Amino acid sequence: MRAKNSPPAEPAPVWVWLLALGMLVGIGVLYGWGFLRSVSAYHQEVVTAARPLLQREWQARTDSVTRVVILGSSLTGNGVMPSAFFTQQTKGRCRVVRLFRIGANLESFTDRAPILRYLQEYPPDILCIEENLLLFNLKDWSDLSPDSFLLRNVARYSHQLVNRSKESLGLAPAGIDADRPSVGLQDVDMPVPTTPWDTTQLAAWVAEIRQREVRPFAPRHAVHQVLRALRRQGVRIVLLHFPRPAPLEKAIYNGPDGDSLRYRLAQYQRAYQASYWHEPGPFHFRHFYDNAHMNLQGRALYSAWLAKQLRQETHPNLLTAR
Repeated sequence: MRAKNSPPAEPAPVWVWLLALGMLVGIGVLYGWGFLRSVSAYHQEVVTAARPLLQREWQARTDSVTRVVILGSSLTGNGVMPSAFFTQQTKGRCRVVRLFRIGANLESFTDRAPILRYLQEYPPDILCIEENLLLFNLKDWSDLSPDSFLLRNVARYSHQLVNRSKESLGLAPAGIDADRPSVGLQDVDMPVPTTPWDTTQLAAWVAEIRQREVRPFAPRHAVHQVLRALRRQGVRIVLLHFPRPAPLEKAIYNGPDGDSLRYRLAQYQRAYQASYWHEPGPFHFRHFYDNAHMNLQGRALYSAWLAKQLRQETHPNLLTAR
């Protein structure tokens, strides 16, 4: 304790403040550089993993097995079971490959990682595209600033970093699943909590949905060029609907943009003779762990419907055999 009449403490010298400021700036620069490197590495990892996966699927094709690729975001990762589920449900007649990217938009598969171009080289029998990618102007997560990335996505990605760290330290076997390429592809599983979604933020999510921009139908866009090429190659195009909790579904399709969305869907159906697979629902809050991503209960329900749809569309005789 300082004596009553002792002189006040002198302020720190200027060089101390400059040093502290320099350290903060240095940390900020390193943080930003590390973020940009991780973004670049993520895109490169997806590119590196996707092509050999599609090539392997192409080389293994047979007339008796229908090859299905599902292209999407984390909605696909959370809503669709890994391929083994569909192989079992269709008695080996359908092989389903998921190509999903967390926080993706359409450019995630054209500009940042040319997955759609690889599909031209190794075309499946059926290409299912998550409806969400085609209908809305979405941001790829890597378009976010580092701060936004941390605030909005760090929890979603942390499990992948933990798994990679375990593998590099020898605490977990590398390549836990031999059929599993790297992050965001095929049988890499998303974390799927069992707890239902907390609905206290419902009004805020409805407001956010109503502010979304409907994506224009732009035939010169790279995805349209690929879709035209795939149709010429005999690939069947499917627009795949991923349901949200019933009140949000109503806000999307009965809201101000409902007519625009339905018209946009009809444009894709006409232009590419595309099918529209829409799970009849309704899906309830208990099937989700947030405003859009399914929990285990929701995923089981949705994947069972999708497997039935595949059996019906590709091998209808299987329905009577079961």
